[in-house]
Amino acid sequence: MDSLYSALKKSAEHDVLAEEAGMSFNSHPDGWGYVILADEGRLYNYKSDKPIFEDDHELPRIMGNMHAVFHARHAAEKRLIGPIFCGPYVETTEKEMMFLAHNGRVDMKRMGNDIGYDSSSSIDCELMLKHAARFGIEKSMETLEKYTESALNVIIMTIGRESRDIDMYFKNYYVNKSKKKYYDMYMGELHYGKAVFSSTLLSYGISGEMVADSKIHLFSHAQGHSSRNGSAVSDT
Repeated sequence: MDSLYSALKKSAEHDVLAEEAGMSFNSHPDGWGYVILADEGRLYNYKSDKPIFEDDHELPRIMGNMHAVFHARHAAEKRLIGPIFCGPYVETTEKEMMFLAHNGRVDMKRMGNDIGYDSSSSIDCELMLKHAARFGIEKSMETLEKYTESALNVIIMTIGRESRDIDMYFKNYYVNKSKKKYYDMYMGELHYGKAVFSSTLLSYGISGEMVADSKIHLFSHAQGHSSRNGSAVSDT
């Protein structure tokens, strides 16, 4: 986990692939957060409006298996900055608890209309997760492809209320194919488990294989808090 965390901090401070792609930014300074579920029976959820590369926060030291989602943010709307706007976002249903991190831009108004929610003071990650909770992950992601303005790069972790099963999903979909190098997501088998991450982390020592298609993938399943480690890292 330390190597992924270090790479995320470096990529958030200087996103070399965003720079190469001609994006309007080359860093992700607008806060960050994570959720970690440890087999030891603890759930850690941290959010900060500080840039991840300036925050002196220490990660919890965890013995045994864990599942995690990390996210460093570049805010499209600077008026919506603060810890409450940082991912991963959380939502609950009758069956499960859900966490989501996202890279890209999706039409807020159309998502809000689908779920009957005023989008004026929300961010797309928040509405996206409410949409997935309402319609189910697979159906929601199919619909949200049609609403995507730049990318629908999504990482979702779910925890079953009764089963305590942990499922981790990812989707890699984007509209502008000329920015393929920036938007492609990667999966790597690291010595402590499996990870899915944004392409910029390749520039900071993390190895992996490119995800081949835009389907919603289940990349980790654990029955009742017992499995190899699964982690996902995103910067947006």
